[in-house]
Amino acid sequence: MNQEKIGKFIAENRKKQNLTQQRLSEQLGVSINAVSKWERGICLMDMSLLKPLSRILDVSVIDILSGEKVKTDNMQDKYEESIESLVKLNEVRSKSFGLYGMLFIYFILLIYKAFNDICMFDIVAILSGFNAFKFAYKYKLEKSKGDLIVSVISIIFCLFMFIEYILATVK
Repeated sequence: MNQEKIGKFIAENRKKQNLTQQRLSEQLGVSINAVSKWERGICLMDMSLLKPLSRILDVSVIDILSGEKVKTDNMQDKYEESIESLVKLNEVRSKSFGLYGMLFIYFILLIYKAFNDICMFDIVAILSGFNAFKFAYKYKLEKSKGDLIVSVISIIFCLFMFIEYILATVK
């Protein structure tokens, strides 16, 4: 999915409709900065905005995702291409979430280690907390019961360890 091409397409069609970025942002309920970022190809809009944006710009959703007016005879190929691109984008976002989450956890561990002795059991507890968030996010994306179960079990384990830690420090 070519963000720059999509951005140029949005800008071009916005101008054809005699809309300013400000007016488009108001109609979509987003900031003017968001519209500017889309048009510069920095990021894509939230997918829930595709249909309203297509109505405002008087183009199809597939046109927006392709970054060009799609001919009727080429429509099926473009649908498939766009779906594949969205799936890949979703996978990249999911992996990024996991990577940033893991880096955040390591940062917390380093700070914690600087002030306290940390044992392997504590690290497992913290990582189970990370797993809880990771699988909750995966559940949000995919609605898989397995992800929900792993998330709940990880939360329970993490809470158990947290309570155990509190009780140990109170004594």
